[in-house]
Amino acid sequence: FPLGRIAKVTPKDEVAQAEGSPEFKSYLSEMEGNIDVLQSDIELRDEQIDALKIKLDALINGETNNQQQGTSITSEATTQLIAMLKQQIKQLEEEKKASDAEDQKQNALIAAQAGKLTAQEQKLMTQESEIQSLRKSLANVMTKLGMN
Repeated sequence: FPLGRIAKVTPKDEVAQAEGSPEFKSYLSEMEGNIDVLQSDIELRDEQIDALKIKLDALINGETNNQQQGTSITSEATTQLIAMLKQQIKQLEEEKKASDAEDQKQNALIAAQAGKLTAQEQKLMTQESEIQSLRKSLANVMTKLGMN
């Protein structure tokens, strides 16, 4: 029962060991890949919204110009195309709002988990401090009893 020879592991050492593990590195790499894919999807959706708005503006401006020139080129197909583009824009913007809401939800969850982790780390440090105190007390008792 050699008290003085027990290697003490601090929470920081455990975290460093966990962060250096192949499993952690693999998990981190996978999460970074997922984040990159999601970011790319978001950028693509935003580009689609912008492109559709540009097309819609061009159609509307073309229709306005044709009407100003006195020609009646406004066809049912153009009207349907404009309606379809407006619907696609609306759908993409709704998806964007839902995505933003989910982002906020996930950020709140991450913040809550970080708070729990901090509380657990503090609890662990308190327990380690108590264990050290108990080891010192036990060592003193053993010394007094001559059981060193």
